[in-house]
Amino acid sequence: MTQPLAGLTVVVTRPVRQAERFIGMLRSRGATAVAFPTVAIEPVPLGADVRAALARQPLDWVGYTSANAVEQALAQTGRLQAATAAIGRATARAVEAAGGRVDAIPTTGADSEGLLALPAFAAPSGQRIVVFKGVGGRDALRAELVRRGAVM
Repeated sequence: MTQPLAGLTVVVTRPVRQAERFIGMLRSRGATAVAFPTVAIEPVPLGADVRAALARQPLDWVGYTSANAVEQALAQTGRLQAATAAIGRATARAVEAAGGRVDAIPTTGADSEGLLALPAFAAPSGQRIVVFKGVGGRDALRAELVRRGAVM
């Protein structure tokens, strides 16, 4: 029986650690997978805005915009005592793998708009929220939460 991807070569540009699982799936379906990472995930010290938000304890919510954000934030802050929001399933899995619980995850789409559509974030006026994201990532989630009255 011929495998569905037999004869194909796929160049995987994801960061090394994130590529492993995908490469395994490709190979299990018959493809030749070539690792060629074009991005390296490196720790970045927390910005002044995040440090200020962390100083305003207790927090109501901690939001993560990617699995990388979970890993990097937890390395610098440890697990924070607050409800946790994850931008999508992969991010939620990273929170859970670190021993956390996810309290909010979009039901439609894995993006800021999906998270903002949840009832928990409809009127966050006065709630203390910190959002962890990668350098260069969209600021839509934080900006909209501030517009809705959250304290960031």
